[in-house]
Amino acid sequence: LEEKFKELGTDFKPNERIQLFDNVEDFNLKENSFDNESIFLIDYDLGRDVNGLDVLNSIPRSYIRCLVTGHFDDIEIREECARSGIFLIPKSSIDSLILV
Repeated sequence: LEEKFKELGTDFKPNERIQLFDNVEDFNLKENSFDNESIFLIDYDLGRDVNGLDVLNSIPRSYIRCLVTGHFDDIEIREECARSGIFLIPKSSIDSLILV
């Protein structure tokens, strides 16, 4: 996801609340270090047997959980996000996303 921000010419420097992941390994390394204020932005395509929805569903609902995907039009992904209380962010809109 950081690469997507760079492609768009955006100098993305997340604050400590924003947890940005595009692979499972990085998530697993930091999994026990999140605080109650964390906001998760996770890519759908993680390149493994697990996808971003799987990872976000493993995070308690008390956190803000966001799936970033180019598969925004996929009805199954949209329905799963709605059922799980996960926000859906189209990758094509990432350049207009305001993170503070």
